[in-house]
Amino acid sequence: MIKKTIFKAFNVLGYNIVHTNKKGKVTQHQVLGIMVDANKHDFLVKGKDMLQQLANKKGAVLNIDSNDVVTIKFQAFHFFINTWEEILILHEVFIEGMYNYNTSKDYLLIDVGMNVGITSIFHSNNSNCKEIVSFEPFAATIELAKKNFAMNSSSSKITPVNTGLGYPARTLQINYSAEYKGSVGINGIADYVKEENDITDTAVLEIDDVDEQLRPILTENRQLQKVMKIDAEGVEYEIIERLAATGLLREIDFLMIEWHVKGPNALTEILLKQGFYLMSFNSLDKSIGMVYAFNGNGLLA
Repeated sequence: MIKKTIFKAFNVLGYNIVHTNKKGKVTQHQVLGIMVDANKHDFLVKGKDMLQQLANKKGAVLNIDSNDVVTIKFQAFHFFINTWEEILILHEVFIEGMYNYNTSKDYLLIDVGMNVGITSIFHSNNSNCKEIVSFEPFAATIELAKKNFAMNSSSSKITPVNTGLGYPARTLQINYSAEYKGSVGINGIADYVKEENDITDTAVLEIDDVDEQLRPILTENRQLQKVMKIDAEGVEYEIIERLAATGLLREIDFLMIEWHVKGPNALTEILLKQGFYLMSFNSLDKSIGMVYAFNGNGLLA
């Protein structure tokens, strides 16, 4: 108890408490008031600044149980944390507001690239969000998402679907990383992840025709606004091309698209021709950026 009191006092004064071994190597760091073993939870140490922002702005509380399972809780939300990338997504969603769509109307969310369910759970807590259909191609990732769903009662709105979307339908053998599962797409692991890690895992990626998957969902929810989030690590281009070709794109009221590597122009050209109003961010970046598209044929008409 005395040690904890001293740690808290030094933390208030702006000091960072660490433990070192006899060789002077840092073995433990203080993260949100908890001494974290860097050998067991290096991702918490790496993400401690983002976690601190969640604590400062959302009142986040970190917990590590006797089995070294890490969870974070704030406001109405509760999540498992397994990797640094999940901390990054929490920061993007809850601090940066990357997918913070609000409307006075009832809406359906189509989440393409669900990952561990963070964006889907964020929207499930919105009373105007009535249905969520979330697509995730990797079964192991869906199992992690289901654990998060079990801790958030509003997630009963979410229907996870174990497939990737794109066109044409096909099966791919790709490089895979459990640590950076959110950076795995049709071309395997993103280059920046390859540079940091010796990737040896592989996985099968099933891609279904996006039109065939979404058409019945949109038909069943005609009374709702249609909101679509796409974070699909490179497949976003063929998704937008296919939906435009089949006419289904005009059924979507609002799109939040994270583009990768190829830039936004191929997306924005199609969207403008389809009557969308656009906001594009980081358009000069060489690897990643966001496009937000409002349907001028419906939402803003």
